[in-house]
Amino acid sequence: MSTPRPSFSAARAREANRAAKAASRARAAEAGAPDPATLDRAIADGLAVVIAGAPKGYRLASPIDAGAVILAAAAALKARTKRGLAAGKNPVIYRREAVSAALAARLGLDP
Repeated sequence: MSTPRPSFSAARAREANRAAKAASRARAAEAGAPDPATLDRAIADGLAVVIAGAPKGYRLASPIDAGAVILAAAAALKARTKRGLAAGKNPVIYRREAVSAALAARLGLDP
């Protein structure tokens, strides 16, 4: 049995949602804020840097400094921008205040 084709109004609603999300991403990029997926990748990269910096043999037993993870995540975002510029692309230029607010919101910290 074949599935029915979506109605015209459903397709129009999906297109409107896509356009709204694209506009939201463009506003965030203009403000210098990372999108949630990029922010999550930066946090994961920061965590990996901090864990890799622990003494060998104690990497999983060492306490993790949250401040170091946040600084490493911010450095990962900065490196992402530099790589984009070096590749001749038009990357998002992250602003310190926007990154700080996004990290605080994502990690549930007080801004």
